[in-house]
Formats: sequence, structure tokens, C-alpha cells
Amino acid sequence: MKNISYGELANCQRYAEDVLGFYKKCNKGEVPIDATEAELAVREYNRDFRNFKAMFGYSIRGYVKEIVNCIGLMVEV
Repeated sequence: MKNISYGELANCQRYAEDVLGFYKKCNKGEVPIDATEAELAVREYNRDFRNFKAMFGYSIRGYVKEIVNCIGLMVEV
């Protein structure tokens, strides 16, 4: 994994929360069952709803895995 600042990590966490809320809304409260499903949700959300670059000023490329990891931590709790 590349070095990531606390600010970047906070942005990934915030985006992961948004993606998870979107996913739950579209799937009757269910959460992604694995990393593949979470990654698809991240990419769909970025493409169709809230663009990561527009929100934070840098491309989502390189951050998808971190966002998926954040989602994983939220659903495993």
C-alpha cells in the first residue's frame, strides 16, 4: 500500500460511509457481502452519483481499495 495521509484516509472513510448508505438504500438495508460487491458499489456511486474527484479534488484511482477496506470495517462491526 502506498503512503496515505490522515486527510486522505478521512476522505476515504467519509466516501465509504456515503457509498454504504447508498448501497443500503438501494438494497433494502442489506450491506455488501464481500469486497468485490463493495468495489462495484464504489465504482457505481462514483460514476452515477457523487464523483470522488469533484468532492475531494483528486482522482479515485488509487483509493478504491482503501474505500473498500473502510466499508469492510464498517460492515464487520
